[in-house]
Amino acid sequence: DELLEINGKSTKGMSSFDALEAIQSDGSVASLVVRRPSSGAEPRALTLQREFTTTKNPVSYRLVERDNGAKVGYLKLSEFNAQSKARVLEALQQLNSRGASSLVLDMRGNSGGVLDGAIGIAGLFSEKPLVLFVTDAGGTRQ
Repeated sequence: DELLEINGKSTKGMSSFDALEAIQSDGSVASLVVRRPSSGAEPRALTLQREFTTTKNPVSYRLVERDNGAKVGYLKLSEFNAQSKARVLEALQQLNSRGASSLVLDMRGNSGGVLDGAIGIAGLFSEKPLVLFVTDAGGTRQ
């Protein structure tokens, strides 16, 4: 399907990120106009009702003491959501204050999620600013 309009605005020239932002903008509904080129049918209007839910804390952590006395921070990240970066930072501060000398970041079973959350977390572990390029399915670099 092709997305032609979001909330009355043409999607021509929009990146996938721009379209997602427009769909997620303020308001309780999002109005879309879509077309299925393969069917030859006329474009159709859709209205999506937004439902806001409480965002869960995606982080659990603990301090593990090894036989040699070394303290290892264990941090499990289940998804990248709006709380991810702040919760990971909070966990890192707690683990450091409790003497962690190393860290295991466990992302097994992570269901993915918000790209900004993933970038923000990666930035916590880098001294240099991160640069990200995304190439969409059409080959356009954003």
